[in-house]
Amino acid sequence: MPQQLEQISNCRNLENRPSTKDEALFRSWMEQHRREVWSYAYGLTRKHDVADDITQDVFLKAYRRIASFRGDGSVRAWLLTITRNTVFDYRRSSYFRKVTVVDRIETEKAHTSAEEEYLRREDSREMFGKILEMPLPFRDVLLLKAKYELKPGEIASYLKLPLTTIKTRLHRARKEAVRRLQVEGRP
Repeated sequence: MPQQLEQISNCRNLENRPSTKDEALFRSWMEQHRREVWSYAYGLTRKHDVADDITQDVFLKAYRRIASFRGDGSVRAWLLTITRNTVFDYRRSSYFRKVTVVDRIETEKAHTSAEEEYLRREDSREMFGKILEMPLPFRDVLLLKAKYELKPGEIASYLKLPLTTIKTRLHRARKEAVRRLQVEGRP
């Protein structure tokens, strides 16, 4: 931890462009957190190609703003915050609104076979799939809690919401997950 704080303080002394030392530090952050950033972006968008683009944008933004990292929280939380904000920016864009309508039309036309449906249901990622189908407020807190193992207090500060709101959403999201599994006949 002291070494990380020293690395962070070195990042604060940047002018316009990160130094070679800062670039090496950033590269290590990128290698360490890129899968988590991509997974979170995918969890919020449900699209592989969009998650790829957002992950790239997140690390580009983080690289440009490396000097703004205060070191109050973890690098991981900082990158996930940038990821969430980038996803929200993407959703507000006109490109997203146009592509989403086209995707819905194409999805309605495509039907899966019974065999594909059976294999999908038996997949070990069934629960993760159920989480992705939930409304964004539920999906957000469940992903942060289950996948990233954040505590409710950390989730509250990360999402900038009251702790009681996070606890309520977690409770309701868990109930909804159980309900969805019971609808399929699962215990």
